[in-house]
Amino acid sequence: MTSFDQAWGVVKMPIVPNSVRYEGKTTSPGRKTEMNRYSATFRDPEDDKLYPMRGFYGIEEDGRRWLDVDIADEVNPKYEPGLGPSSEAKVFPASDREQYEDVWDGIPRAEYPPEPHEWIGHIEAYPQRRGRGTSMYDLVAMILQDQRPGDRLFPHPAQSEEGSALWNNRWEWLPPDKDEVGEIQR
Repeated sequence: MTSFDQAWGVVKMPIVPNSVRYEGKTTSPGRKTEMNRYSATFRDPEDDKLYPMRGFYGIEEDGRRWLDVDIADEVNPKYEPGLGPSSEAKVFPASDREQYEDVWDGIPRAEYPPEPHEWIGHIEAYPQRRGRGTSMYDLVAMILQDQRPGDRLFPHPAQSEEGSALWNNRWEWLPPDKDEVGEIQR
């Protein structure tokens, strides 16, 4: 990794240091799923505005696990019902792929069976090139490490050109350095 790569990584680290918090357990309206809720603050590096981030780790009654992260923005700054965020990440264990077929939209299956500790998913981050995707994957990796130590986050097997650029030839997504982001506050 070059000095430029390291510096760019810090610039594209828009999670505000020491802002990641575990908020406790909650349940989803209309569902019986118990979720662990997290929050953080995203700093848009272009306009320097702060936006709330949310993260949820849940286990369905049938045992399916999932992890969602999103960032509020001008479209939906306070998470009003019915308005979705323009930036969100949906992640799940690769071994649960059959149960999440709607996320895959006809993407070919991998040649090897995934391990139970391997997580994959996809993100939608708009506007692009402002650190939203990086921040969401960083928060996902932190939550995953907190909830399932030893589980790992891997790239989606069929990435877009933008997704490949975001992963930048990484084999897996590691949590950010605690010196840069801090620990999860409780």
